[in-house]
Amino acid sequence: MKSIVYVLSVLMFSCAENQTPAEHKEDISTHAPELVTFSKEQFERVGIKLGRVEMKNIRSVVRANGFLKVPPQNQADISIPVGGIVQSIVVREGDFVAKDDTVAWLRHPDYIKLQEDYLITKSRLIYLDGEYNRSKSLSASQFESEKNLQEIASAYLAERARSLSLAQQLELINIPLNDVEEGNFARSIPLLSPIAGSVTKILSSIGMYADPEKPILQVVDNSHVHVDLLIYEKDIFRIRPGQTVHFVLTNQNNREIDGVVFSVSKAFENDSKSLAVHADIKNPAQHGLIPGMFVNALIEVDSSRSPCLPSAAIVDVEGKKGIFVLHESEAVSFSFRFVEVKTGEEDLGLTEIVPLGEFSETAQVVVEGAYYVKSKMIQSDDEGHGH
Repeated sequence: MKSIVYVLSVLMFSCAENQTPAEHKEDISTHAPELVTFSKEQFERVGIKLGRVEMKNIRSVVRANGFLKVPPQNQADISIPVGGIVQSIVVREGDFVAKDDTVAWLRHPDYIKLQEDYLITKSRLIYLDGEYNRSKSLSASQFESEKNLQEIASAYLAERARSLSLAQQLELINIPLNDVEEGNFARSIPLLSPIAGSVTKILSSIGMYADPEKPILQVVDNSHVHVDLLIYEKDIFRIRPGQTVHFVLTNQNNREIDGVVFSVSKAFENDSKSLAVHADIKNPAQHGLIPGMFVNALIEVDSSRSPCLPSAAIVDVEGKKGIFVLHESEAVSFSFRFVEVKTGEEDLGLTEIVPLGEFSETAQVVVEGAYYVKSKMIQSDDEGHGH
């Protein structure tokens, strides 16, 4: 916060370690606010602890929500190029499959017909190749007309194109050409996984007709899962690639995981006036992450050295945030006064503060047990109004 730099130049806070209560009296004006007093026994019984304002590196963060996602290249809807009947499914949901592993077998008369057509075309191509070479020799000797040579050449080229087309169709459905050329026709064909990953959904069953336009099953590679977060217009210019992200899985015991921003979208999401921020996850395989999990995240956008107190030291009294400063300590009692503060960033249990009331840089502050001091102050105030 920019205002803190100005306040620091005035207050000149210094870092100091927590100290045990010692006899101390702070200079105050004749118009000092009401004091809250504890006996030494009360002080020790409720567990009040004192400390001082310290200069700490505190992170400025942007809060965001989002989901875990997998890039399109790491998920696959597996379907067959040519429709067929599902003969068997050799995996179960949750199984890991490597790239090119067989996940199912399909059959259909069209597969056999395709192999037959390829073999017939291949044989005819061999015949036309011989005819073409013979016609070229005869044409050179003027025993064959140019017209016949062109007709044979045209038929050869057409059959060659058909042969190449059929060969590629067979390769698409994973039928080896060598087996077909040797007369070993495949009655069923394997369906292969195009990526390594886990089977997340099986969308067909044995005996069903598998349409080329509908997937039979889905495979996802969770090792490349990343975080998609939504940030709003006011924070757009604070986010950039390379910033650290801390996020928790809200349904997984709030376990914290770290990541790094790698991309910020350049277009708003629908009408929400929010942008998508994409962050890689450090060691995603160690966390058992699943796409679709909801996350709460903090994106570190800045870090500055600021005066801080433990967050537990700050209380809310009648809508005002403040702290309790040790006014006077004696052998048998401790007195505190309330000082209003303005709070800034909060990080790791510390909160950035700007005091709105004056107190010495050596003043001791209630860092534990502020709730009890507040309760006694309210009780004393009520009793005072009662009288």
